[in-house]
Amino acid sequence: MQEDIAKARPADQPYRPDPVQYLQQAYERTLEATSGANDCQGTTTATGAQLYYKGNHSTTTATPLLYVTNLGDSQVMVVRARGQKMIYKSTEQWHWFDCPRQLGTNSPDTPAKNAAMDTVELQEGDIVLAMSDGVIDNLWAHEIVENVSKSVERWEAGEGGPAGGDRDHGMNGGMTFVAEELVKAAKQIALDPFAESPFMEHAIDEGLASEGGKLDDISAVAALCRRNRRHWFGDTRDLVVARMPRAKRAKQYRKLMEQFSMGFGFHVPYQVVVDAEFLLESVKCKMDIIRRLEDILHGEVKPLVTQCSMRHLYARNSEPAVREAIELAKEKFERRRCGHHPDQYPEPLSSYECVNSVVDPKKNGVNKHRYVCAVNDDHLRASLRQIPGVPLIFIRRSVVLMEPMAAATAKVRSAEERKKFRAEILMPGGKRKRDDDSEDEDGNGSKGGSKSGETTKAPEKKKKKKGPKGPNPLSVKKKKKTPSQPEGKPKEEEREEPQTTEGNDAGTIEQPKKKRKRKHKSRGANGEAAGPPENGT
Repeated sequence: MQEDIAKARPADQPYRPDPVQYLQQAYERTLEATSGANDCQGTTTATGAQLYYKGNHSTTTATPLLYVTNLGDSQVMVVRARGQKMIYKSTEQWHWFDCPRQLGTNSPDTPAKNAAMDTVELQEGDIVLAMSDGVIDNLWAHEIVENVSKSVERWEAGEGGPAGGDRDHGMNGGMTFVAEELVKAAKQIALDPFAESPFMEHAIDEGLASEGGKLDDISAVAALCRRNRRHWFGDTRDLVVARMPRAKRAKQYRKLMEQFSMGFGFHVPYQVVVDAEFLLESVKCKMDIIRRLEDILHGEVKPLVTQCSMRHLYARNSEPAVREAIELAKEKFERRRCGHHPDQYPEPLSSYECVNSVVDPKKNGVNKHRYVCAVNDDHLRASLRQIPGVPLIFIRRSVVLMEPMAAATAKVRSAEERKKFRAEILMPGGKRKRDDDSEDEDGNGSKGGSKSGETTKAPEKKKKKKGPKGPNPLSVKKKKKTPSQPEGKPKEEEREEPQTTEGNDAGTIEQPKKKRKRKHKSRGANGEAAGPPENGT
């Protein structure tokens, strides 16, 4: 779909969605990717909804138009929650009961032959549901509508978690809450063996015994139709733009700029060369183009506009919005001197010639100054894709987009990556690491080298003699230091040797006498000492 939108078309052939063709191309690419030897088997149903608009440039407003594609027993439903009404429901496709049309292994179905497409006009606040058969086999249509409407009311009342802004119509996170509540309701019926379900009724109609819910894959996606204020060719429009989610697109752009920074040396502030058509389109869409460029490139930008582009704007000064574009270029854009002076070039060069000469002045296929090109000319972008390392930005349907990396740029980048893997790692001084290591092993190398080129030998270390090792010093008890005797104090008298008894054998030592302990007498009740009792009493 994105490839089809980005294609260049004549003015009389506007873009029209073709969801069946998109599904067919995706199916063919899947077959091609799994054509080799593999164990990939299985089938799947497919359903989708693409949001576009109905109207032309002569009208003041555009009506949201939903392109619904279905193959199998999944379903797309449009619910108007305010009135609790079902606006649309896609039709299931079966070979026979409980055998839906599918894409995959041993299936004869293809999107081009069997997919069905419908268009549905929407209103602001309508909710689009894409549901698997696990939801519609367990919940009737009126139950789905009632569940969705109540979930929106609960979200507006403050339930369902924090919101990122206004909760009206289920905005800012309400659709996640709606989908979760719908899946919970379907799961509750699927796990109940005594519940009544649409699948049970269909089975009974086919003459099959069935009771309770159906255990199957249960998934749901909910989306809210909102009006976004857009400006289209100077006129105010209310367009609902089908585009990639902003978070996903921002992540891709950040990754892309990291690749340009590592592979081609881009750095902040990014120099962005803008042509006259891009600048004029940004003014018509009433957008802050400097901020948009910084959001896309994820960094500060330095906007530039060439002299030829300014001359083109001055030549169209009578057209609407051109004067505003000139004032914007004067205030916020730096003039990039392209060298095409009016005395040498009475007529300004086209954007194709001027921007090409600025980006690649020597025609050698090198973006020397690392310019980011924001141009709306398809022919110019096709030419810049041939120069490696040129990020391209353009405006399409009031949305600022960044092209993926061109084939020439990707080829150069992959070659540089392979070169890094094969190259040897050099030391900061220009010496190869393995040579430096070998010199260190020989003991003859020096880190910086001498001026005369002679190498100086490193001093040899003295070898320790091997011998018996002593005890571990940590496990040896340290000797206590004896306190020194103060001067003038007499030494303590030596202890007398114990005396020997005369009657005993010589050499025997008299044992010291045991010290007697004094026993205190206990006193009586009157305080008198209680002696031993007298005899005869």
